[in-house]
Amino acid sequence: MEKFGKFSLGTILSALAIFVQSIVQMFMWNWFIVPLGFTTISFWLAMGISLTISAFHSSQPKLKSEDLIKGFITSCFVFLVFWGVGALVHLFI
Repeated sequence: MEKFGKFSLGTILSALAIFVQSIVQMFMWNWFIVPLGFTTISFWLAMGISLTISAFHSSQPKLKSEDLIKGFITSCFVFLVFWGVGALVHLFI
């Protein structure tokens, strides 16, 4: 039962991290790439790009439940910091 709880916690946190990453990626693309002449992307396209990139770069070691939560918080924090810095840069362009 403990393995199922750890698996479901990891699945939920991974889904939330992908959601946050996709939102940040969509905004960053639409702020900085669209002015270069490319088309805008939707949330779902950003999620597809995020999942494709993470499929090539992920190698998940076996983590404890506490490490899953710390990893999730760190991941979301990093993407939100990128989003904030991108928003500030976008304001001054």
